[in-house]
Amino acid sequence: MKYRLFVMTWLMTVLLAATAAAQQTDLRKTIETMLGGFEETATDAQWQALGEDAVKHLVVIGKDDSRLVSQRARAVSALGNFNTEMSVTYLAIVLEHDEPAALQRNALRALARTGGGAKVTLIGGFLGHEDSALREAAAHALGLIATDEARALMEARRAIETSTAVRRALDEELAR
Repeated sequence: MKYRLFVMTWLMTVLLAATAAAQQTDLRKTIETMLGGFEETATDAQWQALGEDAVKHLVVIGKDDSRLVSQRARAVSALGNFNTEMSVTYLAIVLEHDEPAALQRNALRALARTGGGAKVTLIGGFLGHEDSALREAAAHALGLIATDEARALMEARRAIETSTAVRRALDEELAR
């Protein structure tokens, strides 16, 4: 009797593990498909519907240097739909390291979308970046955060900004 109970428990454990592995594989395939679109991209609602299990797959894809930068950038952008410790930490890492500009632009906005009020200083630092596209992305990200601190950073940068596109972005965000 004990042996039979042990075997049944073991079989249930194996079946549950196999089911969980299959679900993770299905989730990974779904994410790959969603990232692969060129003419149509996944909506925020579609990303959120995948649940927080999607975060670890998106981070792995974002880190994968063997992938196209555009695919990695989409994974980084999708992380903005998940306010989890893992997504916020990874987005901050993208900003703190020498990553391609496309990843950093998307990380700025994604971090702001996660409720990145605690990361205002990190995002605000990009207002002084040599790449005007990153300065513009930082302005839009700070506009999403919309705290007094974010506004003060944008106002200070507006006074010295030389790029017309960045000044326009700062003006748009300060007018909100």
